[in-house]
Amino acid sequence: MHEILPGIFHWITFHEGIEQDVHSYYIAATNLAVLIGPRVPEEGIKWFEKHKPPKHIYLTNRHHYRHSGQLTESFGTEVWCHKDGLHEFTRGEEVKPFNHGDELPGGILALNEKLAELTNLKRELEKLQNQWKVLKTIKEHKDEGICPQIESVIVRQKMIL
Repeated sequence: MHEILPGIFHWITFHEGIEQDVHSYYIAATNLAVLIGPRVPEEGIKWFEKHKPPKHIYLTNRHHYRHSGQLTESFGTEVWCHKDGLHEFTRGEEVKPFNHGDELPGGILALNEKLAELTNLKRELEKLQNQWKVLKTIKEHKDEGICPQIESVIVRQKMIL
């Protein structure tokens, strides 16, 4: 558990289900303490008893419920997830919906839809830039004899190099 800014804590735990490390956050710098995508930290649930108890849990996506049930049981927190992800919760989990642009309890602003759109566009642009780098490399080395399969794909797609 590391305080990365005053009142904002970050920790990493190993998630057995996906076999990789995942990140969780505790924010006490707001009027209500909140957790984001939480798993119980190495220090255990009792760590939160020594600090401002969390009142809300925000899921950045529907797969980040993680240890929210345990934390809700201990502190009576309310769990929030974007409305489009609520179909994931079929085992009686109590999860409240939010929309892009909503201000959630604790003064946290949910990712604005336009910002999400720009983020997706940026990812698409990065993919296109990577594809361009590959094509540029192929063109630069064309005289060296590139793989015939790649060459036929380029010709078939009528790509202009």
